[in-house]
Amino acid sequence: ALALRGGERDELLGKLQEREGALRRCAAEAGGAEQRALQAEQELANLREVVDLVSRSKEELEAALAEARAEGSRQRRRGDEAGLAAERAALRAGLLEQEVAGLRGDLGRGEDARAKAEEVAEQRRGELRALRREHEEAKRHNRALEEQCAGLEADLDREAAALRDARAEAAAARGE
Repeated sequence: ALALRGGERDELLGKLQEREGALRRCAAEAGGAEQRALQAEQELANLREVVDLVSRSKEELEAALAEARAEGSRQRRRGDEAGLAAERAALRAGLLEQEVAGLRGDLGRGEDARAKAEEVAEQRRGELRALRREHEEAKRHNRALEEQCAGLEADLDREAAALRDARAEAAAARGE
């Protein structure tokens, strides 16, 4: 009877030790799950902070994008105006060249007419030179405005890409 009780006792002791081991494993798993839950909460707080930053950045980028678009429109208008001024200067230069050519024909008609024609021709040549300078300056200005517009458009493209990236990050952050 004692041996039987000793065997029962050993069996019960074995079951007790098994249950204690299972209990320890459960406690360890619960501690790990709790640690993972804390980490998940921290990551969630970090993601909320990122979403707030991205939202603020998005608003700032949209404002900058609107300003860049407005500046691009202003620059394009200036470029168009400079182009029109260059065309007008070229037309005036053409007309003056025709007038100078006509005045040269008058040179052979007489000394008085020739002297006057030379005077007018010289005056027109001066005007022509001034118009050509103006035309060249208008072309340089137009090229500078086109380069500036291209730079603004490149800035606009980069800002639009940054805004798309920020939106994608925000969407990804909300999805997580």
